[in-house]
Amino acid sequence: MNIKKNLTFIFLFQKKFVTLQKFFIYMKKIFFILFITISFVSCNQKTKKEESEKQTNTMETTNQIDYSSKNFEDLFQKTETTNFNENVFNLIANAGILTSGDTNNYNSMAIGWGGFGIYFKKPTTFLFVRANRYTLEFIQKVKTYTITFYDTTYFDQIMHFGTMSGRGTDKMGTHRLHSVFTPLGNPAYKEANIIIECDLQQITTISPEDYYFDYGKNFVTDAYKEAGDYHKIIFGEIKNIWTKK
Repeated sequence: MNIKKNLTFIFLFQKKFVTLQKFFIYMKKIFFILFITISFVSCNQKTKKEESEKQTNTMETTNQIDYSSKNFEDLFQKTETTNFNENVFNLIANAGILTSGDTNNYNSMAIGWGGFGIYFKKPTTFLFVRANRYTLEFIQKVKTYTITFYDTTYFDQIMHFGTMSGRGTDKMGTHRLHSVFTPLGNPAYKEANIIIECDLQQITTISPEDYYFDYGKNFVTDAYKEAGDYHKIIFGEIKNIWTKK
């Protein structure tokens, strides 16, 4: 009888011991998962903090530059098209500024649609511009233009050129960028990281019939209602690429 009780006790003890083992294994897994989660969150917060500090430092460094005392040669160097290694998808996606005119009068607008390529064996830019844009009139007159790209810290200034027209407002007198002229006399801005200088090759008009997807067809049709004409595609031969020193 005592042997039976002892065996029962041992069996129950072993069963409880096994249950405890499973419990501790289970808790160990939970603590491990919690540790990994906390470590990941901590690391992610640290990365975000470092990125934020880096952006702040960049802004502070940028703001420390006295552009008013700098000339074109102080800021920019010529880069051959064959050595231009920027990601053009990022450049266009982050928006830029299209400028045309001369030293006496010029206008700028924000751009976000376009690209780079070879056209008639020449390095070329192409841009999509609404027909009623004031800057387009300058391009048609002087037949040259510049495209400039910037750090993200200047995004608000880029948007300044995209939210009002220079035809009926003082857009060109209310921005905070510093104007500069290339050796060829084309207008740009000192804060730019990249200046692409182009000679006009062609301006063509698009049509809804050119599009084989509904979004494109509807977009240009709606834009026609505002401008009274369809979008223009501007092609320009790249004459010079200037990058910040």
